Amino acid sequence: MIKGYSLTLRVFVLVREWSKNNMRFNTLRMRPILSTTSLIFYFPLAIDCDHHNMNLGFMVDGSATVELSGEGNFNKSLEFVANFIASFDVSDNATNPGMVVFSEDPHLVFNFSKYKNPADAIVAVQMATYPGNGRKTGEALNFVRRNLFSETTTENNKPKYLIILASGASYDFVKTPAKLLREENVTIFCIGVGKDYDVDELKLITGDNGNRVYETSFEDLGDLNRMLKKEICRCKLFLFEFLLCYVY
Repeated sequence: MIKGYSLTLRVFVLVREWSKNNMRFNTLRMRPILSTTSLIFYFPLAIDCDHHNMNLGFMVDGSATVELSGEGNFNKSLEFVANFIASFDVSDNATNPGMVVFSEDPHLVFNFSKYKNPADAIVAVQMATYPGNGRKTGEALNFVRRNLFSETTTENNKPKYLIILASGASYDFVKTPAKLLREENVTIFCIGVGKDYDVDELKLITGDNGNRVYETSFEDLGDLNRMLKKEICRCKLFLFEFLLCYVY
């Protein structure tokens, strides 16, 4: 949804009207002399998203249903993460990526301090192994909080974001682990991929009634890249309403 601001212009003049009944001017009052027709323009704010200063974490579903729903789906998830990282400036003074693959047991692929350029981070993403077991999203959220977004790995005080790719419902509880993570000032985005994910569960994780929940297929994951980047970078579109006026 594009949010914006609307400007409305109304032009008035002070007038005195002659009264034939009492042969004098009536009291001063305001009278509109212009009517309006709206002409709408959209202007993007010039925000440099590529060099956004942040800790950007990924929590990628590596459960059995990922590949059961289509061979090569795990690699499509990794391709999405790699392309997303490639769209940012990865360095000490800009974006620091980190990644966890989760199934029954979460695995730290790399943390925020590991890579200082996108090429090395992308290679690490592409080398991530597929566990292919059950899915404990709650346990993974706790793991991410303790190992990816811990005080020792985020001492640079950069904004913290987490993108979760989930292909199905969790086998354990997610409410408390997600709440604890958000209380650490981590903004969570959830992507439901495939057909078996639980939208209500993803809303529970993000804690915002679904504004940061996206639904797609493994084939169309890449189409979310641009939209998601704008949300994370806080890019906004302003709606300006210009007015064409004509005299009554």
